[in-house]
Amino acid sequence: MWISRHQSDLKDTLGWDVSTEFVADDISKQFSTRPARVLSRVGVKLADVLTPDPLEGGPRTGQWRRAHEGDSARKSLFENILVPVTGREEHWFAVHQALQVARREGGRILGLHVIDRESDAMTDAVREIRSEFYRRCAKAGTPMQFSTDVGQVAQVICDRARWTDLTVIRLMYPPDRSPIARLGSGIRLMLHRCAGPLLVVPRSWYSLEHPLLAYNGTDKAKEALFVTAYLAQRWRLQPTVLTAAGAGNTVVGNLEDALNYLQSQNIDATYIQTDDDIRDAILEVAQERENDLIILGGYSAAPVTEIVRDSNVNELLRSSRLPMLICR
Repeated sequence: MWISRHQSDLKDTLGWDVSTEFVADDISKQFSTRPARVLSRVGVKLADVLTPDPLEGGPRTGQWRRAHEGDSARKSLFENILVPVTGREEHWFAVHQALQVARREGGRILGLHVIDRESDAMTDAVREIRSEFYRRCAKAGTPMQFSTDVGQVAQVICDRARWTDLTVIRLMYPPDRSPIARLGSGIRLMLHRCAGPLLVVPRSWYSLEHPLLAYNGTDKAKEALFVTAYLAQRWRLQPTVLTAAGAGNTVVGNLEDALNYLQSQNIDATYIQTDDDIRDAILEVAQERENDLIILGGYSAAPVTEIVRDSNVNELLRSSRLPMLICR
């Protein structure tokens, strides 16, 4: 009864149905009396008060993967797919890319339109966006729900992402090379704070048949390796795995880690190692092998460090024309 009531309250708040597993997990996090849970809640509240949004690091790395690795009852990894929509023509690329994933996963699309005021939800413009969203999803035969929310766009997306498995966004403004400009970047805020993976769609949508994993042995790269293994098995794909000297650890060690992990799950992959810079290597290999999806780990540095020094992830967001599945 407690779960059912909380589930109903969340539906009223979010505007869409929330699965029982998400509801039960939220109740545990909010109300558990276990010391670890209590300390975690206190820590989160202190961080929210003391840390500006652009400098917050988000959930711990590995938390998302551990939750999904132990859930054998799930039919697919990406059942609930969040897609922010604005009505601008170029933003529908993200919806079509999300539909590609939903078709393979048997999932549903959760459309989100962020507004300035609650009263804007009843305008003709929002009704047109909702209608067009429903039309495109219905044409693809994909279950869908649509909701509006008030607030700052990137922050609202981060808040909503905790109730979904994947967020698909149209990349309009990559993080700038200027540290001051990066501080206000919505995409970098989402990459730091969203609970699960983000599928970033730069300029068009693709069929997602030939993934390229950029692996450097970091904790977030291991998240990307986990997702790559899942896609290879579920979607029957043969991934390409790239390790490069510019990635941090030794090329050979990283390649062996990825090879052993994938072979343990009977996954056939192509392995490439190079001494070139990782950013250039990813773009060159993707073009040579005609990859249509890049999978990689998110920021390896803390938010403050990433703002000051920039990162390979930001460079790829500025340079790549392919969709990127970024795991945190």
